[in-house]
Amino acid sequence: MTPRVSGAAQEKLGVLDEVRRKWDRVHRLVEESANQEYGRAVFWSQIGRIVKELSLLLSNSGMGSVAEKVEAMTLVLRRPTTVRSKVRGMREVVGRVRESLEIEEKAIVTEDQRAAERRQRRMHELNQRLRSFDDTREDDSASQDPPRPDPEVP
Repeated sequence: MTPRVSGAAQEKLGVLDEVRRKWDRVHRLVEESANQEYGRAVFWSQIGRIVKELSLLLSNSGMGSVAEKVEAMTLVLRRPTTVRSKVRGMREVVGRVRESLEIEEKAIVTEDQRAAERRQRRMHELNQRLRSFDDTREDDSASQDPPRPDPEVP
């Protein structure tokens, strides 16, 4: 069951869902390029374009730490090394980013729940203060003399 979250948290979770869908595409492209003997450059250029888009999306959503891990894929793609080690590096980045996305999602939900608890606690404190203020006003009004009627003017 999904916990209730605020609008801002829902927006961030929506961004994470979109990133997760696109990151699954990156993973498929990495695996397809690993199985190809020729034409890997086409897959790698597609991966590069998706990675740039995801990095920008994450950075604009305030998730820079995840964006940096996504950008690590471009470093792996540009590394002059064997195909085998490049694919291994891309697989490692895919795993790290997936883990970061899960951690970020948990952090968003947890922080939102904490903020809701703080708001609820603060409202409870304010209500208690208001009740105590009302009680003191009632005590003050009861201790005063009853109001005098206005004298009739002829």
